[in-house]
Amino acid sequence: GIGLATARLTKNFAIKIIAPLIGWMIAVAFHAAHNTLVLSLRGIGALIAFPLDWLGWLIIFGVMMWAIRREQNWLVKHLKGEIELGTINAAHYRIATSIFGRTGAWLNAIARGRVTVTRKFYQRCAELAFKKEQLENFGDEGGNASRISNLRAEIARLAPQVS
Repeated sequence: GIGLATARLTKNFAIKIIAPLIGWMIAVAFHAAHNTLVLSLRGIGALIAFPLDWLGWLIIFGVMMWAIRREQNWLVKHLKGEIELGTINAAHYRIATSIFGRTGAWLNAIARGRVTVTRKFYQRCAELAFKKEQLENFGDEGGNASRISNLRAEIARLAPQVS
């Protein structure tokens, strides 16, 4: 996965070709080492593999937390300007940029019977922030600018229905 992400994010053609291959080779090597350790050393191998497995899970958890924080930063960065444009208001911004705010909005929407529109509104806000990040980093590939305009219009239409 990291090899594929590296290939997507780089402009260097050689790295675009080599990164997925190297990432796959590393994954296969770690998997083979794990299986060899467990199968060849029997009980001792399992005792060694167990903490290594948990170390792997901790690393994955760390990457997940880093990714969530990075995406939250994109929301903060790219939705702030939408207040000035009138696409969203300050309350929408506070909720959209906070995991607890979105959870509270979702629970409130359940109580008011507005789950679908609330979920759609905040999903579109996140998509808008991510499209703006893509436009900033990769330009108008695949019609990012057009998609941003469409998302702004949809968000502005949904905003009055979400409190």
